[in-house]
Amino acid sequence: MAKTAEIIAAIKLLTTCQASSKSRGLRERLQSNIDQLKELTQAPQSELNCVFDQIRERYLVDAKGEITWSFTALCLCLLEALNDHLDKLLVADAKQSPRQQQYPELPPNILSIQHQKVVQAMGQFIIMLGVCPYLLSGVGVCVRQRTKSPDAMATVKQAEQGCVSNRQRAWHLYRCCSVLVKCSEQPSLRAAIFPTHLIDVISGLLQVCYGPLDIGEDEISPSNRSSSETQKFISPADIKAVMVTKDDRNPSISREEVEMSGQILQQLLDKMYPPLVISELLTLQGIAQTTKCINREWAVKGCGRLLSQRLMKSHGVQALIEATFSNTSRLGRDIHQTWKKADGVAKIVARCPSQVTSMMEYYSIVCPQVLVLLQQDSGGQYAQVLVAIVNAMLIESDTLTIEYVIKPLTSALHSIATGDLRCRGDQLSQTIKMLHQVCTIATSSSPVLAKLLPYLPVLVRVVIETELKMDKQLTALQSMNKHCKEMIVVLLKSLDNDKCCQLLRSITCGPVPDGYVTVSDDVTLHHKDGVLAISNDRLMDSLSMEQTSKLVQHLFTELNDKQIEALVFVDCFHHLCDNLLQLMPINKSLQYEKGVVLFLVTDMCEHKPEQLMSQLGPSTMLKLSSRLLQCHCDVTGSSHISIQDDQSNCLDNQIFGGQITMSIALGIVTMVMTSSQKDTSSNIDRELLPELLSLLEKISGNYPVEELRLMAAELRICVATLGAVKGNVLPRQQTTPHKPLIEEIVSHDLSVNPSNSEPDTPFQCALKEVQDVMLPVRGHGIQVLSKLVRSKDPETLKNTSKVLTIFQEQLKSSDSYIYLRSISGIAALASVQPDHIIPLLCHEFVVLGSDDKKSHDLSEGSCDPKEVTVRLKVGEVLVKVAKDCGELLPHYSNHFLTAIMNGVKSSDALVQASSLSGLATVCEHLGYSLGSVQHEVLQCIRDALVASGNQQVERAGIQALHMILKGLGHRCIEVWIILIVAHLMLDQQVLSDSLRDVYHLLKRTATTSHDPITTEHAHAALDQLNDVMKQSLCSPDASSISKNISILHQ
Repeated sequence: MAKTAEIIAAIKLLTTCQASSKSRGLRERLQSNIDQLKELTQAPQSELNCVFDQIRERYLVDAKGEITWSFTALCLCLLEALNDHLDKLLVADAKQSPRQQQYPELPPNILSIQHQKVVQAMGQFIIMLGVCPYLLSGVGVCVRQRTKSPDAMATVKQAEQGCVSNRQRAWHLYRCCSVLVKCSEQPSLRAAIFPTHLIDVISGLLQVCYGPLDIGEDEISPSNRSSSETQKFISPADIKAVMVTKDDRNPSISREEVEMSGQILQQLLDKMYPPLVISELLTLQGIAQTTKCINREWAVKGCGRLLSQRLMKSHGVQALIEATFSNTSRLGRDIHQTWKKADGVAKIVARCPSQVTSMMEYYSIVCPQVLVLLQQDSGGQYAQVLVAIVNAMLIESDTLTIEYVIKPLTSALHSIATGDLRCRGDQLSQTIKMLHQVCTIATSSSPVLAKLLPYLPVLVRVVIETELKMDKQLTALQSMNKHCKEMIVVLLKSLDNDKCCQLLRSITCGPVPDGYVTVSDDVTLHHKDGVLAISNDRLMDSLSMEQTSKLVQHLFTELNDKQIEALVFVDCFHHLCDNLLQLMPINKSLQYEKGVVLFLVTDMCEHKPEQLMSQLGPSTMLKLSSRLLQCHCDVTGSSHISIQDDQSNCLDNQIFGGQITMSIALGIVTMVMTSSQKDTSSNIDRELLPELLSLLEKISGNYPVEELRLMAAELRICVATLGAVKGNVLPRQQTTPHKPLIEEIVSHDLSVNPSNSEPDTPFQCALKEVQDVMLPVRGHGIQVLSKLVRSKDPETLKNTSKVLTIFQEQLKSSDSYIYLRSISGIAALASVQPDHIIPLLCHEFVVLGSDDKKSHDLSEGSCDPKEVTVRLKVGEVLVKVAKDCGELLPHYSNHFLTAIMNGVKSSDALVQASSLSGLATVCEHLGYSLGSVQHEVLQCIRDALVASGNQQVERAGIQALHMILKGLGHRCIEVWIILIVAHLMLDQQVLSDSLRDVYHLLKRTATTSHDPITTEHAHAALDQLNDVMKQSLCSPDASSISKNISILHQ
């Protein structure tokens, strides 16, 4: 058996140009190398003496044969001998017993780098002299593109002229390609030959399998072939029918070799790197298509069939994408070129090949590959191509693409809509991520956006639920929320203004348009460790309504279309008026929609008045306000409730929106009149004013709320004089009859324009505005006072007690606009003078609690609702001040904890629930560094839960326990140990049952409570307590475990 070195030496001798023959032509040099190899093999010690016998028998080489084919045959024999030798070395090595070595040896069939270079040079000779001369024009890479040597081109041309028939060409190609494919089994030989010559081997086998054949001297024409679809290509069976047997003088391919060539081609394509194979097939197809004046349709269709076969194999779509974009490490450098390539790939994937029986079968194979790539493409590297593929599939077959792509892609969203609890949180996260990639890449006219548009209500629900449950530490929820918002914006931008307004209306006031996925009202999302899970216990509270309103306003900002915003505002306003005459609905879905509308209209009127005025105009705004005032007048008049009625407030509580909607209507009138004074060019339709004056007169005389009556009277004067007379109206007794309008205007003008008045300071102006009866003016005055406090205005700081009194009085206001700004003002005072304000606020909260208790004991009923409301607002102030204290909070912790724990002991359930929530918040901002107070805090929460049977109190208490136990961690055990030691030192009874009592309370609540939210928080608190105990009892260092035995007093 010849050794590797001997075979490599023979190959090097055959393929190396000797110094003595450099001046000769190529054919003379080839003949000289053949003669030298013949002398080497005839030596007695040579084991390659059978090479020349093989070329005569297997490759039909004789003494008069063509020199290029003789040289090629010798290269093929030596290459085959090297391949067989490496196989034998590998088999022999496998039979030997394994040896223990520090470093593993290379397999014996691995060649060195120098040896691979020699094999690579021989591979170039085989391709240039054994393959290229026998390829038809338009098949494979032209010789002129490989070399510029005239001698080499002349040699190849002479070899081409030696073949007079296509059968002879096929014979030569088969001999060369079969040996090369056989050698591809060896890693070293494959690495030396195929990286640069794979396209040539594929070209040769493609011509053998699909190329034209000839019978005698006449080439088979397309008209002689079968016209059926299944006989469109020349297959091995077709060649077998027209093939003749082999002639020694005129070599031609045999029937068996033709059949084998197709198998060899498939074997080669399966073995090579798929993207490389597809890249070479695309190149061959492009060369055949661009060949002029030559019919190479068989080559184009043959490459197409092979490409389709590669595409339908596992990871075929990924291989096609990688082959197309192999020259760039990442898509998107040249946007135009990237989209052009992406469209080309999409057309290839979307069109069903002719050899596939049905399009359904093809799409069932290809579409799952697209979905897998979308799921795995975390960096968005192939997102452009995948979106283009989905769009092309929708154009090609809308029904099949929806079945195999859109439905699997949106399965998690469909589970949310139907409340399918089997959908896992990770599936939802992955679905949102994939859809976000698709939506951000797709253009506004993409068909895929039209198919995803029906799921927009589901995305809205996900945004609202994640907003309610989102925490700064839950990055997964933050990412999901952000992705859903961006998808909603993209989907809305793909629509025209009318459809966009329709969808925005459905988000706020419903109903969902036809064709869109409807989400069940009971479906909600809960999170655990950052993963969402679907459940059927949704609570549509005011927070959900507020978040929906904020989402719509966020969409307005992103769409940046003021016309859409104005149209949606008008629709929501009319919806508000239509539902004003109805009592609060029992149906929670309708209640939710009306609450969202109320939040949205209120926020837009408060934050975007100038924009609404510029888009709608003063006349439209007055019409809207008049309609809302008319609805209130209808409600008041139909109920026959006068101002003297003690139950007048009950009516306002029943009206949808109550005082808020009346404040909106009067605020719009104020805004229009103010704008008309600033901008004289604004035209107000004066035909609207008489009706408006009549409505204002009815409101000022009959509306149940005194503040709004005075505000209506003020506006009546302002509207009657077109803003010429303005100011404050003094509060009137209810028994005072109405004056004529002209008398009110004159007295009003005298009261607000005194002579010789001096300019007021900012503090004095703010005090006057606070005394104004108009809610917007009063709110502005409170806001100015807060700014003066923050800026440390000297005059304001001198009157701190007066400012605090004003803020405390405004806390009693029923309007949220007023008391929320009062809370901000008190928080500003506390930040400036904390030593004075914080104890005073805490004392005020405790005193209000004692008043509530007295009234509760005297009446033996519920507490006064007004006093409860005031105490709730003061508690809200305490929590906000505690948040704003920052690092100073531990210094005032005793004040806050004492006051809030006093609220936990209140007899009113709302105050208890609010205090429990505030207690958890204060502990959180203290960093749960409670020290010895920890025992009292937990005991206070436990006592409140045991004593109260209210559902809201249970929810707040269990959630507070969960938050405190989670924040304390192992510290709760350490503090308990300190307490036990202290009691032992003082010879007191050990209070070791407290933690056990908390555990028993949580356990009982988790098993007996019928409220799912309370049960969920109880289970979470139990899990947290179990984790703390495990960390305390099971130390990671076993040597640190010790056992102490103590004998307690009996």
